[in-house]
Amino acid sequence: LLAVGNDQIQMLFERALAAGSYKVAVATEIDHIDRLLQEISPTLIILNEHFKGADGLAIAGTLLDRFPTLPILLFGEIETSETIKKALRLGVSNCLFTPLKLDDIIKAVDDSVRRANHLGDWYRREMRRTTASLQLRVDELQKYDTILNHIEDGVIIMDDKQNILLINPAACRVFGIWTDDVVVGKNVLEVITHPE
Repeated sequence: LLAVGNDQIQMLFERALAAGSYKVAVATEIDHIDRLLQEISPTLIILNEHFKGADGLAIAGTLLDRFPTLPILLFGEIETSETIKKALRLGVSNCLFTPLKLDDIIKAVDDSVRRANHLGDWYRREMRRTTASLQLRVDELQKYDTILNHIEDGVIIMDDKQNILLINPAACRVFGIWTDDVVVGKNVLEVITHPE
């Protein structure tokens, strides 16, 4: 997705991206970026430091808040260390400045896409690992729940303030508590009648 605003520079980026077998979508206005992001899922955004009179770094920050793994290349006319520092702090993948060379554009794009793919793969692995760990815990809890609900002895588990954390069906029957009564979290002395 190109959001450059300069026709000559845009054509250079389009040529470079076509050479890398990328399809190109062009945003001509700021609100067009958002519309295109809803319509397509871009591999990369190339954003001008000053796009249509707006601060490209501010736009990049907003986009990265919404899409943290989306690689963004910042294009600028004049290379300054301040711009590079701000871009890196935001999480921009790379910065390109004039004079632009086709090979530099292709390399920056390929590096950014490769890095984003590695990051996406890592996120997916971590999600699978975390999900598997959580599923294992859920399975264990379901086993304990099944055991607790099917033993014939009444079981009440309380915290140190005598609030009920868990009560099984056998205990409910013994003390005349309806299964749909909300007793978890209540003090045991409020739930179970006792002689004075």
